[in-house]
Amino acid sequence: MRTRPEARFTLVKPVRFAPEEWEKIRARAAEARLPPSTYVRETALGYRLSGRISSRAIYELGRIGNNLNQLTRVANAT
Repeated sequence: MRTRPEARFTLVKPVRFAPEEWEKIRARAAEARLPPSTYVRETALGYRLSGRISSRAIYELGRIGNNLNQLTRVANAT
């Protein structure tokens, strides 16, 4: 699980990437819904990047669960 360090980020260290590498990093950071700098830092430090679920996805999952519950009640009643 990821934890936020208490100290502010004060050190800046330049890192070089090939353009193709940077595009992969940007794409993976976007998938994880993180800025590239956070993605690189947390990946390098070994944090597990769990996918963040949007509030919209949680809402939709709740609706699906509700529909499934309704179908189950009808199936059990008949």
